[in-house]
Amino acid sequence: MKTSAMLASVFVLHVCLTPALATARVTFNDGAIHIINDDTYAAEAVWVYNEGCSSNTCPEPGAPTEVIVAEGGDIMELEVYQTSTAIVSGGIVSGKAISRNSGLITLNGTGWIDDMAAQEGGSLVLNSSTAACRVMRALGSVSVQVLAGEITTWLYTSGDASLDLSGGSLGSLSASSDSIVELDGIGVTGQIQVTSGAVVDWSAGGSATRLYAWDVGTRIRVHGSEFAVNGVPVPFGDLPATTGTLTGLLESEEEFSVQFFQGGYDSGAWTTDGVIEVVAVPEPSLALGILTALITLTWIRQRRT
Repeated sequence: MKTSAMLASVFVLHVCLTPALATARVTFNDGAIHIINDDTYAAEAVWVYNEGCSSNTCPEPGAPTEVIVAEGGDIMELEVYQTSTAIVSGGIVSGKAISRNSGLITLNGTGWIDDMAAQEGGSLVLNSSTAACRVMRALGSVSVQVLAGEITTWLYTSGDASLDLSGGSLGSLSASSDSIVELDGIGVTGQIQVTSGAVVDWSAGGSATRLYAWDVGTRIRVHGSEFAVNGVPVPFGDLPATTGTLTGLLESEEEFSVQFFQGGYDSGAWTTDGVIEVVAVPEPSLALGILTALITLTWIRQRRT
């Protein structure tokens, strides 16, 4: 039986969240705007529904309800359903904050959330350089935007999540279950690991320390130039070595140096199930030539019709 190296200390278990449990719960479902700017709910879970709804299944939801956790606001847990919204703009959520259905949680200002997640169609937005969360999870068919701010430890992705990671920074990324992730603007300071058919394209954010591609069908594509493994230049394509130190320039022209591991242990031997690939960035003249050719072909086809 195959024993992946993820059983080592680098592995972080990716579990699906279950509904939050707390000592008490308060529900907002009146279609109004509620501002929380004190610690009244510091030991309670706040659940937000559209008007007239009291569960995630609501045949005829009314107007959306909005909760704003402002400066001084402190709540224990937060869940947002239907098309209702929560904005954490200056206060804190000390536990889990989960968006479900078409609910939206926005973290901005100087807000802090310990563990924020989108699942079952929910959405998350992190868009302030002074806002942060410890963990973020994009689970399944959800929408996540990280435009600014910080994820201090892990971003977990699974399934067909829609991700915009064009700003801010994160500690490490764990992509699984066929998710596709483009790291083209967010800074990564720790690990990038892929499992269970996931694919990651890394073209910016050159501070990552380790790359792990574990299982069959998993792939990390590093976009850039001047690639070398252990100081020896390598051609574009799949890396032949199972482990080593990869250096080069990302597409963003950031220098990087990162340890990499592809595969896992099978019957005591290392196998190359996962793949790490180095991908060439087209030269500006080549890219211009391709664009010109496409425009010419389009013009010819239009003339013929």
